[in-house]
Amino acid sequence: MGLVKDSKIIEGAVQNSAIFKGMYKNGQLIYKSGPKIVTFQDGTDEEIAAMLEAHYKGEINIGDYWHVGDSRLIHVESFYADVDNYNGWQIDAQNIFITIIGINHDDLTTPINGKTKAAITVNFRECPSPQYNYNWTRSGSSYNYDMNNVFRDTLNTKLYNAIPSKLSSLIKTVHKKISKKDYSESDKIYSGSIDDKIWLLSAAEVCSECSIGGITFTTEIEGNQYEYFKNSNNRIKYLNNNGVKSEAKSWGLRSCYIEEDTEGNNYSSAISTTGKPIGISQYYYDDGQLSPAFCL
Repeated sequence: MGLVKDSKIIEGAVQNSAIFKGMYKNGQLIYKSGPKIVTFQDGTDEEIAAMLEAHYKGEINIGDYWHVGDSRLIHVESFYADVDNYNGWQIDAQNIFITIIGINHDDLTTPINGKTKAAITVNFRECPSPQYNYNWTRSGSSYNYDMNNVFRDTLNTKLYNAIPSKLSSLIKTVHKKISKKDYSESDKIYSGSIDDKIWLLSAAEVCSECSIGGITFTTEIEGNQYEYFKNSNNRIKYLNNNGVKSEAKSWGLRSCYIEEDTEGNNYSSAISTTGKPIGISQYYYDDGQLSPAFCL
């Protein structure tokens, strides 16, 4: 493997460790210091961390080496969380893939060395299993995925702690747009924001501008579509079976809660088993699985 010069590989030099020092001649930097170049799939945790650190230091551009659609197998520990009297979430310990869905896409809450964008955004390629969840957008006292939504705390504590520490220590807090609904105006939504380490995707981030239950979700309100989901086949999620795809499942979004119908059925925003934006009944636990995302 060669040295890195101006973020490119120079063949013929040998790297023996994840990080090597720059080479100087007559006091002048000839080669920039940088990481051992590895794929997102095959690099060790330490090598992945070294490449991300080099990206944020400006030594390399991570997009030159990793690409949207690259996946990496990780292990997640089991947990159960009582979100409130009506809401809970449970997953078993399992191996599961995380997939890069965007590069330099999300806004960092706090810039790093002048960089305002997170290096990569990853999403669980499949839905962790088994899941028993209920009303993720109508949680606690909130009908929106906002600061009052108790389920957000579950993602940022229980799930965060279930992710291997070498990976969770690399997770960056980012600024996310959210759609909010005033239920005195059933057909209108408003834009809000949250700062999170782990979150659910929005309808607009997956499908670009789209409508669910007569409500239109726009990128202006909910954030830009991720490159990965421009391929509609990638919007279909499957239940995870220890790193292997199982049956197709609808999966929940952070897009605002769709109010109940004339029969009193409550609906939340989701993506169907065919990759279409839908509202699903939250009276049935198996109707919607979850597939969180985070930035590194």
